[in-house]
Amino acid sequence: MDEFDDAGARDLLRPLDGEPRRPSTVEIEGLLRAGRRRVRRRRLLAGGGLAASTAMVLVAVPVTFAAVRDGEPAVPGPDPGSVAQPGPAPGSPTSADRPGTAPKPPPAPTRCTPHRLALPSGATESQVLDGDPSGRYLVGVARNGRTARTWVLRWDRGVPTVLEPPTADPGRLLVNSQGVVAGDGVAVRDGKAVEVSWVYRDGRYLHLTGSDGSHLGEVMDLNERGDVLGGVRTFAYQGEPAGAKGGPPENPEGGAGTPGGPSASPGGGRSEGQPDVPGSDPVVWRPGAERNPTRLAGDGTGTPYATGIDDDGTVVGGIGRPGTDRPARTTVWAPDGTTSDLPPPPRHAATSGNLSIRGGWVLGWSVAPPGGEQKVVPTRWDLRTGKAAPLTGLAWVAAVNRHGWVAGFVRNAAGVETPAVLAGKRPLALPLPAGAVPGTEGPSAVSLSDDGRVVGGLVSVAPADAVTAAVRWTCE
Repeated sequence: MDEFDDAGARDLLRPLDGEPRRPSTVEIEGLLRAGRRRVRRRRLLAGGGLAASTAMVLVAVPVTFAAVRDGEPAVPGPDPGSVAQPGPAPGSPTSADRPGTAPKPPPAPTRCTPHRLALPSGATESQVLDGDPSGRYLVGVARNGRTARTWVLRWDRGVPTVLEPPTADPGRLLVNSQGVVAGDGVAVRDGKAVEVSWVYRDGRYLHLTGSDGSHLGEVMDLNERGDVLGGVRTFAYQGEPAGAKGGPPENPEGGAGTPGGPSASPGGGRSEGQPDVPGSDPVVWRPGAERNPTRLAGDGTGTPYATGIDDDGTVVGGIGRPGTDRPARTTVWAPDGTTSDLPPPPRHAATSGNLSIRGGWVLGWSVAPPGGEQKVVPTRWDLRTGKAAPLTGLAWVAAVNRHGWVAGFVRNAAGVETPAVLAGKRPLALPLPAGAVPGTEGPSAVSLSDDGRVVGGLVSVAPADAVTAAVRWTCE
């Protein structure tokens, strides 16, 4: 971990604070507002800013953890004051994890119990960013709202440990069932702020770079084999970090104003007149090849970007076609590198956007036919059949499990959002823990285990979504 001058880093990173400039996108503003709020919360929750987070990489201090009032009973786990160590590695993915076969789903959950996750002493707000398919691990961030101190956390069956990654501003955190964690963030190299990707494996932090040692930008996804999907791009001062995993598309400054239009990009801002597309020029870092990534090729018709990777190596993303009036194509890269398109549901139109994949199920977005209030709708594809279906019961989606069950939130007529999972025809709204309050731009489920028994997410615990709390739901 490199040390650098705190005041200098704050000055260097100060241009990154605040909202990016972009025109109004009225026709989809209701849907995208929640996604943008989640982007801001991912950076440092409620208003801490990038500069405040630099202290995280400068000093390591002993940490104690405070139990929460409605937390789960203590579960034996690692020493809370130590850096986390990966758990035992499971076997290789089975045929049930591959797109060719559909595993028989367990009974869908019918009720869930919320548990506020334990936090370091002094933390006042928190958020889960990802969870692994087994339900054992969750990863996220916590922050002290008064001092702006930030912690990066991994919970093992609800028991937290502090991670000490080599970057500030954890834009993304990802975890798999082995306890491997991948992330990205800001570091200072030679007096310049650069975005650095890393993976924590076997007790070590490893930088994810090109073969020449150059930093390649951001991570997008992590599968059970330990493959990390990333994108080659430069950190954009005028832009905004990519949307939350599974988030909807956003229109960058100067964009076309419609999803998938000429300048639309899946979740980014703009830098120097060009769309800041997350996962552009995608690469895959395999275990042991952290300095020798495999680059995914496009088909020659546009710029490829990728946002999700399955356990068998299948990658999902799109082919952007800047400078034309044609929308980005939703694209699948098979393990052999061949590409194919994912058509939208009947009467819907394709759009760019972050996609996730698990067990042959793809979760993303499409443009609904004219006439309704909600123009961009959550959409799920089954690679085994090629069928696509809009998920109109959910207002926002974040993750899909190997049975096609989805985590996200529902929204009522008053605009109140409630974390929810969809494991059947109708979403199951998740109960709020004690101390939570209704939210309109905060609450969501962001991870869902393969058996549907563990859900990770966040709820609002202060009016106007000013403070959020990390939650683990156990379901039956």
